[in-house]
Amino acid sequence: MAGAEVRTSFFVRVGDKHFQYALNPRDSIGSILYWYSWRAWDSAVVIVFSRWMRGARRIVDLGANTGFFTLLGAANGSDVVAFEPNPATFQQLGRNVRLNHFESRCTLLQLAAGSKAEEVLFYLHDDSTCCSAVRPAANSTTVQMARVDAVIPLDQRTDLVKVDVEGFEDHVLLGLEGIIRDSHPRIIFECFRKATAPVVETLLKDNGYRLNWITPEGSTAPVDRLNVSEYGHGHHNFAAVFDSVRQSPVTPP
Repeated sequence: MAGAEVRTSFFVRVGDKHFQYALNPRDSIGSILYWYSWRAWDSAVVIVFSRWMRGARRIVDLGANTGFFTLLGAANGSDVVAFEPNPATFQQLGRNVRLNHFESRCTLLQLAAGSKAEEVLFYLHDDSTCCSAVRPAANSTTVQMARVDAVIPLDQRTDLVKVDVEGFEDHVLLGLEGIIRDSHPRIIFECFRKATAPVVETLLKDNGYRLNWITPEGSTAPVDRLNVSEYGHGHHNFAAVFDSVRQSPVTPP
């Protein structure tokens, strides 16, 4: 953040929504947001998320990091449940929520989302966006993992889920199945590992979802398979939508 103005925060605007974001010299996301804008960071996902959050009652942010999507969802008026296991990043997430007085809308959980409740090794990379349970690094810590559907009520109110967990999405979605079957939320997720793609694809299809690739322009293009090797670095973002037509029972004539 060298050269930044002497102040503690700045405003981020996405369409007609805005929120404050706290300055932190070790925050790579904040640095991009401050010097450029969200369009220079994860613009395609931001565009789809912004469109799909309209009218969402509850948003679940898995791998919340410093809280960009949590803050955007709260600015939209939605209730947000955010999972972030990295201790240092979780502190920044809390700071950003408090800065905007979003405490009543946001539930922050220092947990890793996964398929079971247990302690897991979590690798700490210099760039917090790369921290992961499956991408080794020189430094690590032990964090608590939990199933999302054991924490969030099955009350048919979860309308949107964002998953950015650096290769752990197969475990995360297995622990999300209760929410998927209860609420049929729209799901935005990153998937770049060949080993996890078939598990993710099968789970979503078996639960009645259609798959889409998120294009660099922020549109959604239908795909039949998660052939992750077809996409370049930074373009492994997908969107899943429940196919209510396909799931509707056919009434005999």
